[in-house]
Amino acid sequence: MDTEKWLSVLPQFLVLIPTAVSCYYPVKKHMKYSVGKTALLCSSVIIPFAVFGSLAVSVLKIGAGLILLPFIAAAFFLYRKTLNTDLPRSLSVYMGVCTAQSFPAQFAYAFDAFINPTSGALDFSLEAQFFQLGLSCFLSVTAYYPSRKYAAKMIDRMNSAKIWYSTCALSFIFLFANIMATPFSYRTILAGRMYYLFPLFEFFMLAVLMIIYVFFYQAAVIILERAELDKRSQLLEM
Repeated sequence: MDTEKWLSVLPQFLVLIPTAVSCYYPVKKHMKYSVGKTALLCSSVIIPFAVFGSLAVSVLKIGAGLILLPFIAAAFFLYRKTLNTDLPRSLSVYMGVCTAQSFPAQFAYAFDAFINPTSGALDFSLEAQFFQLGLSCFLSVTAYYPSRKYAAKMIDRMNSAKIWYSTCALSFIFLFANIMATPFSYRTILAGRMYYLFPLFEFFMLAVLMIIYVFFYQAAVIILERAELDKRSQLLEM
């Protein structure tokens, strides 16, 4: 086994840690187990997967995405088992976090194209992996306050399954767009002005996604306030 090659792939899998942490920000009140027990449970799955997943990438010489994407899909069932919330809410949070965490990878591709212009996504450099990991951790830290203050409030009060599923569909659209925009050859984003347009486009998409989430929160607040007013009016009529 080429230990150097294995270690050069491992950081790409470590982004699962800030992603997993972020998934629990809005649902802390709905966790089935204690924080410590949940962290131990998730770590017992993520860390071995990161080790063996990076090993598979280095030996089989395949893209990390071929292993990461199926794992992320399967990991939702573990996430669901650690919560007391219903399916729509847990799926909405999970999809939202995974979608937001897909953007650091896109910015890392642009960074990698700058330092390794003849390479591609399948040969993700170690520097770019640490760049992605740093952005993922930064995004996780900055998401803590709004997730705990605003998203958690919606998890506690919004009971409409249709609304939660609609946010899942929205998140999936942005996630799918990022997957399809993966530059397997950096020549595609280095041609002409694409090198500047690619990160700008990704930043624009991230900004649009955040704005939509803000609009969703404001609309949800209006709906909840209207529902409370209607409930008070019915009580007064009685």
